[in-house]
Amino acid sequence: MKKIVYLDQEERKKRINKIMVKVSNKALIVGLFIIIFGIMTFFKLNYTTITTLKYRAHEREQEVALMQKKVDELEKRIEELNTLEGVEKEAREKLSMVKKGEKIIKPVIKKNE
Repeated sequence: MKKIVYLDQEERKKRINKIMVKVSNKALIVGLFIIIFGIMTFFKLNYTTITTLKYRAHEREQEVALMQKKVDELEKRIEELNTLEGVEKEAREKLSMVKKGEKIIKPVIKKNE
């Protein structure tokens, strides 16, 4: 059988205060845990985002460097073609052009029978 204990009002207040302190401490711990977990999640997401952005920025820098190298090569090629010697060289190589009076010698390759 259950034993019924009658407490006076002051004793009841003390026990209720003890229970409230225990409950409030547990609630405080749970609340702090939730706040800390939220902060950690927030910083992890930001760290991941920052890391991804840094990686993409590095990739873009490499692409810019490669494009700059190509631009430099094309500018050099343009400078070469803006000279008379450059145009002559290009005409000889690409268009097989010759100057007046020059003779073209083509080697003859015989097929083995």
